Amino acid sequence: MKSGQSLKLKLLLGLVILMVMTRYSAFHTWGLPSATLAVFFVAGIYLRQYLFPVLLIATAGLTDYFSIQAGTSDWCITPAYMFLIPTYLSLWFAGRQFEELEIHTFKELSQLTLFLFLSTTAAFIISTGSYHMLSGRYDDVPVLEQVVNSMKYYPRYIGGAFFYMGIFLASMKVKSCLADASGSSMSSKPNKA
Repeated sequence: MKSGQSLKLKLLLGLVILMVMTRYSAFHTWGLPSATLAVFFVAGIYLRQYLFPVLLIATAGLTDYFSIQAGTSDWCITPAYMFLIPTYLSLWFAGRQFEELEIHTFKELSQLTLFLFLSTTAAFIISTGSYHMLSGRYDDVPVLEQVVNSMKYYPRYIGGAFFYMGIFLASMKVKSCLADASGSSMSSKPNKA
């Protein structure tokens, strides 16, 4: 197996573990928000082949299935559940606008922040809007009231994505600093001739 493929598989495995650990009901006692949105954004950056979002969407669906089998409420499983596909793809496509997560300038950070904000907001609108329109649970509630009521979930929704992206960015910075430090220490060793 080529080194690049091996790295992609390791990243995929890490993203799957993170998504399952923060999505599966048995781990909710930790109080961590779901990393699913950030996982799809990062996957868009590094896992660019179309197979990868399919695998991640299947993982999300299976995680939800097993959570429900373990006793989690199936309140969110409605005809609108299928709209999680475009919800997650909006983040994956937004992530594809970037080559890597290493940020060197304020402009790069601003662009990443803007794309994450816009794609997470689009994801919120798609998932929440489809749920309110198709679940059958809010047919008697006026649309404006539905919008106002759903906005209380928006800060946590978007905050979770930014929380995990902050962790990803910090990890990349630490990795870069460690690589720089090991490279400079190797070049400072005297040459034995």
